[in-house]
Amino acid sequence: MSFGRADHQVRYAKPLLPGPLMSCLADGSQQPEEEEEEEREEEEEEEEEEEEEEEEEEDRCYNIKLVNSCNLKFYY
Repeated sequence: MSFGRADHQVRYAKPLLPGPLMSCLADGSQQPEEEEEEEREEEEEEEEEEEEEEEEEEDRCYNIKLVNSCNLKFYY
C-alpha cells in the first residue's frame, strides 16, 4: 500500500534533530541539557566533598605533627 510522494518523503526524511536528542524528546523524558546540568552538579558536589576530605586529612596530619613536635619538646 503506497501513499505516493508523501509516503516516500516520510520514509526518507532526515531527522531535524540529532539522534539522542530526538529519541529523548520522543520518549518524553528529560532533555539532555537538564541531564547534563544534573551530572555537572553531581560532579561539582563530589569534587567539593573530595576537597573537604583532603582538607580534613591535611588538618589531621598537621595536628598530629603539632602534637608530635610538642611531645618531642617535652622529652628534651
